[in-house]
Amino acid sequence: IGTPFKAFDVFLETIRKRGLGAAEMVAMEMKNAGIYVSRGLSFCDAEFENIERDLTKEQRAIYNNSANVWAELRRALGFAFTRTKTPVKRLWSLFWSAHQRFFKQLCLSMKVPSIVKEARKALEDGYAVVIGLQTTGEASLEAELGRPTVEGLVLEDFLSLTKEMLTRFITNIFPTQIQTEKGPGDEETWSVDAKRMLLDHVKGMDLPRSPLDDLIDQLGGPGAV
Repeated sequence: IGTPFKAFDVFLETIRKRGLGAAEMVAMEMKNAGIYVSRGLSFCDAEFENIERDLTKEQRAIYNNSANVWAELRRALGFAFTRTKTPVKRLWSLFWSAHQRFFKQLCLSMKVPSIVKEARKALEDGYAVVIGLQTTGEASLEAELGRPTVEGLVLEDFLSLTKEMLTRFITNIFPTQIQTEKGPGDEETWSVDAKRMLLDHVKGMDLPRSPLDDLIDQLGGPGAV
């Protein structure tokens, strides 16, 4: 069977550039052709139980503060789009997409204490524990670790994926240059100041650690998980 790719490295680089969607399409095609097997745990005789946990006072404060920051970001974006004459097009859809991913990750992070409690109890009762996460946040973690850093800088604690998501959105999407027929023009003073203030505020926010790292750490580290 022929292939449009000269070598596997070319194929791999092409898929990487096109993202997760392209990789999933390749996996589906391979599975349909019988050359890829996707295995999973059997749910035969499995029992399911929903466990509800109330948020702590601290978690409620974090959630409410996050909601206020996103509301303020939405207002500031509206002003910035107008002042910089930025064509909106898909920008609001990008905003709500990032908003949804942020709160999905935040809610997942807030479940960690309950998950750890249940896992420890199950281990004490002699069971093997399997934890499934909606998302590991690996892509956001890699983006954060890939940022230019001061030489010799060492991370002293686990990263917060929610903080990285919010920081990256403001950095990449919030406009500061006035758009002209010839392209980006001068910096718009109000937008520059607003973007800087938002980034400074996010930097000081108390947001939870990456849920995957937090789970592994609380359950005894990589050697125990």
